This record gives sequence, C-alpha cells and structure tokens, in this order.
Amino acid sequence: MSPGFINALLNHANASYELKEYYKTLNDLDRVISIKPDTSLAHFTQGLAYTKLREFNKALRAFSRPPN
Repeated sequence: MSPGFINALLNHANASYELKEYYKTLNDLDRVISIKPDTSLAHFTQGLAYTKLREFNKALRAFSRPPN
C-alpha cells in the first residue's frame, strides 16, 4: 500500500473528527492500523475519538500503544 493512501486515510479521519463524525473517524483509522500498525498518529487520533464517544477503556488502550 502506498504512503499516499495512508496519508489520504489519515486526512479523511481527521476531517471526520473535526465534523464530529467519530465512527467514520474510527473506521478510517482501523483501516490505517490494519495496513500499517505502527502509525502512532492513527492510535492517538483513535484515542481522541473514543474519548469523545465516552468509550474510555478503548481510548486508554489506543493511547497506550507504544510510539513507533
């Protein structure tokens, strides 16, 4: 998978987050993580989205991923 595709997914996830579409955000980030699991920005943004959804255990797991 090209780095451009990963960046496009991250950009779409960030746009969805800004629009408060947190489930769309998580969907994009799940795709990024399945392709490139060491993408720390994806894990961090995932933690933010889970926090907004008040899913604090999932947020903590996302924030606890080791940095790449």
